Amino acid sequence: MHGFYLERRALPMNTPLSKDLVQHIFTRGAKGSVVVVSEKPQDLAAIAKKQWHVMNRLVQRERASTLKLARIAELSNQIRWMERMSFIAKPIEELPDYSIIFATAEALVLKPPICSTLYITQEVTDEQFHFMTSWLHSDSIVVIYGKYV
Repeated sequence: MHGFYLERRALPMNTPLSKDLVQHIFTRGAKGSVVVVSEKPQDLAAIAKKQWHVMNRLVQRERASTLKLARIAELSNQIRWMERMSFIAKPIEELPDYSIIFATAEALVLKPPICSTLYITQEVTDEQFHFMTSWLHSDSIVVIYGKYV
């Protein structure tokens, strides 16, 4: 281990991975770049992006029904942050700010991510886990769905 925080998550009953993933990313807030390890990164990115838009719409509805100025300002900031997020499921050299990168474990072993949050949604070996987490900062969080071999 490299000092990062490790969280194991089990999906609540009847909750799709994409929904739980988006809710967790939302609760983390604007804490830097996010990387998601997936067997099918393009598919998960597309589904998660749709879930993100649904969540954004919920925040917009709450903002429209709120009368408190401080809460309106807070929700407006959240909406701006959510709208800046990009979902990327292709190889990229640097992680842009406000991005959620989806990649396979094999791709991340070749180029370990430097991010604030790493989600692992597929089974990985100890060796893959070590390589993927080797460049994480001590204040990073690694979230594991299920188990790794």
